[in-house]
Amino acid sequence: MNRLAWLVPGGLLLGAAGARISLRYAPAEAATGLAQPFAIATGWHGYGALGLALLIVATGIGAVGYAATLRACARGEGPAPASIALACACALIAAFAWPFAFSSDVYAYAAYGDLLAHGIDPYAPLVAAPHDATMRDALWQWNGALPAAVYGPFFLWIARWLGSLAALRLLACAALLACAPLAYAAFAGRPRDQRLWAASAIALNPLAVWSAAEGHNDALVAALALGAFAAARRYGAFFGGLLAALSLGIKMTGAAAMVAIAAVYDARRQAYPAWLGLAAGTAAVAAALAPFLSALPARGEHVYLPQVSLQAIWPPLGIAGALAAVAFGVRALVRQDPAGWPLAALGLWLAIPNPQPWYGLWFLPIAALAPRSIAAWVLVALSLTTILRYVPDAVGIPGYPLDVLLSALAFAPLLLLCLHFRSKP
Repeated sequence: MNRLAWLVPGGLLLGAAGARISLRYAPAEAATGLAQPFAIATGWHGYGALGLALLIVATGIGAVGYAATLRACARGEGPAPASIALACACALIAAFAWPFAFSSDVYAYAAYGDLLAHGIDPYAPLVAAPHDATMRDALWQWNGALPAAVYGPFFLWIARWLGSLAALRLLACAALLACAPLAYAAFAGRPRDQRLWAASAIALNPLAVWSAAEGHNDALVAALALGAFAAARRYGAFFGGLLAALSLGIKMTGAAAMVAIAAVYDARRQAYPAWLGLAAGTAAVAAALAPFLSALPARGEHVYLPQVSLQAIWPPLGIAGALAAVAFGVRALVRQDPAGWPLAALGLWLAIPNPQPWYGLWFLPIAALAPRSIAAWVLVALSLTTILRYVPDAVGIPGYPLDVLLSALAFAPLLLLCLHFRSKP
């Protein structure tokens, strides 16, 4: 195995050690947060900046090994799937060793499961809540304003069944770990170097590992999406379509897996079983969601507040960039250039006004469709630099000049596209 791959768990473990040492110097303003069951750095100002700096350094160390491993895979010298999974498992353990994190989402997951267990609709605005530790901790983390659920009904059932923060985090970690063999299986039929690149790109990404340790359910969606393609290859297009549609019951981003399955198997003239599986899975999700439909129109509106994005610099810039990337991606696909997939995906990324660090899990499988392209490496780089989105949460909401600087740094990998267009007629 490429020894540099061990920089991924090594960097996170070194950061965990530094974070635990830093606890000796934690200010009084962080004491209450650190006393929570799963400490989240929220508005910790200087101490939050220190904690985030440790994560950035840890991620940077891991990124060296991550990039080296991807390059080795491209040369046909990548590690075996079992070795990738082993390094991923060690990195997840290292991430779990951190004494604090930067996202409160897992508290919301547990609260939605708690609401469901008490017969309260998690999709409706919160007016009454159970008087238990789960809800009390979640409300404290969300400043008493827990948002209505935006996840699929299957995930809410999972949250109800698991019932604890640790269990939800372990599920996310298990899902990311499963992505290594699932990605290798999903890309069956392609050269082995591409299959290893896909597995490494997802399972060894330092920020993807961190996001799973934080408990984000995006790893679960990624595992189901990859599993859909693996199932389609092994058991037929119907089962692939079914699993892809069931991922919609976890999160709306599962729709991307549905579109991908439909496109691939329509091109292979297996559209009928694929569409039948998609219909069956969608019907199952709709049936599970039906009891909650009456509450959905009552949900509050989302506020457009771009942060650490091109739209935060200037909204027309982000929108124009998104449209241009999608257009160039479609143009490349028409010319049968696989680089069109990551280019189009880049357009979707730029269309998000407030991209979170864990969103990289949505795009890394798409980058694997054209691993030798500049656009794929841009997606990989963005999946790491998006770590700067944690600044408003850990430190405090920045003013306009600082937000512009953070946005420019986070999206600096877009400059690599100059190399892409230099090489194209």
